[in-house]
Amino acid sequence: MMEKVKVYLVIMGVLGLLSLAGFVLAEDGAEPVEPRPRVTGTAKDQAGNPVAGVQIGVLSVMRTPPTTLTDAAGKFDIGGWKPGLEPSDGICLIARQIKLNLAARLDLPQGSNREDIDFELAPAISWRGTVTDPDNKPIGRARVSIVMGTWEDDPLDGAVTDIKGRYEFKAMPQRQEYFIRAEAEGYGRGKVSTGLINNTKDIGEVQQIILKPANMSVSGVVIDVDGRPVPNAEVQISTPGTGQPERKTKTDSQGRFTLTRICDGSFTLDVGKGHHLTGYVPNVQAGAEDVKIVVFQWPPKERVLVESPFEANPQAGVLKYRWSERGWWRLLEGKDSQRIQMTTRKPAGVNSENLKNDNVLFGQWHSPAVKGGYRWIALDRTHEHGPYDRLIMDTNGDGHLDDEMVTLAYTISQPSIENYGVGFGAVRVLLDEDSGPQIYHLGLFYQFDRVLFAGSSGWYEGYVTVGGIKQHCLLVDKDSNGTFDTKSQNPGKCDLIAFGEEDGRIVRFVGNFVEIDGALYRLDIARDGEYMNVNLTAATDVKFGTVKLQGDITEFAAGGENGLFAVKPTNGVAKLPVGKYRIDHWLIEREDEKGRKWTLEGHSFDDCGIFEVREGAEISLWVGEPIFGGVDQISERGTVYSFVNPNICGRLGECLELGRGDDFIPTQLRIRSKDGSYDRSFTFEYG
Repeated sequence: MMEKVKVYLVIMGVLGLLSLAGFVLAEDGAEPVEPRPRVTGTAKDQAGNPVAGVQIGVLSVMRTPPTTLTDAAGKFDIGGWKPGLEPSDGICLIARQIKLNLAARLDLPQGSNREDIDFELAPAISWRGTVTDPDNKPIGRARVSIVMGTWEDDPLDGAVTDIKGRYEFKAMPQRQEYFIRAEAEGYGRGKVSTGLINNTKDIGEVQQIILKPANMSVSGVVIDVDGRPVPNAEVQISTPGTGQPERKTKTDSQGRFTLTRICDGSFTLDVGKGHHLTGYVPNVQAGAEDVKIVVFQWPPKERVLVESPFEANPQAGVLKYRWSERGWWRLLEGKDSQRIQMTTRKPAGVNSENLKNDNVLFGQWHSPAVKGGYRWIALDRTHEHGPYDRLIMDTNGDGHLDDEMVTLAYTISQPSIENYGVGFGAVRVLLDEDSGPQIYHLGLFYQFDRVLFAGSSGWYEGYVTVGGIKQHCLLVDKDSNGTFDTKSQNPGKCDLIAFGEEDGRIVRFVGNFVEIDGALYRLDIARDGEYMNVNLTAATDVKFGTVKLQGDITEFAAGGENGLFAVKPTNGVAKLPVGKYRIDHWLIEREDEKGRKWTLEGHSFDDCGIFEVREGAEISLWVGEPIFGGVDQISERGTVYSFVNPNICGRLGECLELGRGDDFIPTQLRIRSKDGSYDRSFTFEYG
């Protein structure tokens, strides 16, 4: 016994020397160690009395959150997590006194004072429920855990069901949503929500958790893009929320695999071999025996994207054509593209001798600027089982593909035989204009379901004179049809023109006019974009009509063939040139009693937003307040309700956004009882 004491003293001596050495280093100028975060305080009941034996836990700071108990005076001191682990929105503390059925939750923002915190405990709620199989037979010894709705990675407590499948979690804070998860040997997984409980009942009954039996299997083969089997690859079920248990296995020498003890239903199979081969197959059905998983090289080798140069010369007075493999949308918001449905049916009269595989996809890019109105595009694969990574387009319009250059993919995302995306950069196309062939560039992106998206990768850029002042200008083919003069009431169909530098750019629809800073200018743009009147002068002899709005609308915008107009109404009145329009957006700005600025914006109008302005006439538009809210109830169980699809909309069905400063304010639902004894608002912040 004495020898053990001597060893203990020697160790303590060494530790003391190490501590002293660390102190000396700090004194010599070494960077001091950052102290570990901690929280101190007192837990009290609603009468202000200290409560002993309260469990205090900290959520979302580490894999095993720290816990402690209050002493006889209700005091606690908790900490120990590493600096930097705390999330940006602070930490969450949970206090539970199980014997007294008291609990509380306390959220501490990051950087707040963490000393002498008072925890006021309130009557808690205990959750009870059962775990059964689909035939309502109780499942004993099921493992059950409970988590708070916004902290799903941090279980608050765990339990094991009894022979009748029952479990209970005691002393949980009221007015919180919880998720209860269960799993058992020979079964899958299950999860239910408690909903938000806002009463002081001692007991809350939880919906029954039903676990499916894990008595099925799935099998298949893992191959590479050339069809060769991949041995020793790890295959696993990777879809959360399907109720499947954790299952994984490795392929044999022939690439074959079998996963047993899985539940009925669909799921995703994921495979990885080392750090460079990966792939997955979604929507696999339990019981399948011939699943084929193709693994890709990952991450793929991506080439550097190129862009044509631009010489900023404000004196040139001309717009020059530019292109980029990233497309014009890196310059402006509002990316749009043609959706091309690809098919395996080979077009008649199109020669395609340079295609490698039989399973080639064909589609058409439509444009009024090419003979016949479209050009053929083909997608091919370098490897028999690989992604469609080769694109061939009839760029010159001669009806052949075998005289065209092959465009190779520069990026491949989401590696799956059924679900992936491939980007092809910019493809050079010759348009059939009256003045001769015009150069145009298409950016093409293929995704699963045999859909190819074609977006314009070219634009015109330069300087124009607006009201005697030189301004930077961009002309964009937004609808990606090869022309730059498209006018439309539909914001997704008209082309765009922008004035000014990036930090203060004004974006308008291409139309008969362009409105800048309240002044109206005429636009003259050639179909191919090569010509534009670069000296814009104020428009004269324009016929106007009047739009009557609510007096509190501070900005109103509408677009059509005349262009896009953003005006600030005076006493609820705005003037627009005669013509047909669709409302683009409206805006109300207010300041509350605390000086905070609020905005309410209505946008995304359907055909209800179309109106016509007539000369000398006034039209009233019913936009602005009041606004309408809605939510769909999907289930009711006792006092627990579940809701989906929260929304607010305007009087014409437009979408609304409420903001305060730079913050977006999510939709809220207010529930009030008939007698007024219950009145609370909930935020749909997490779905």
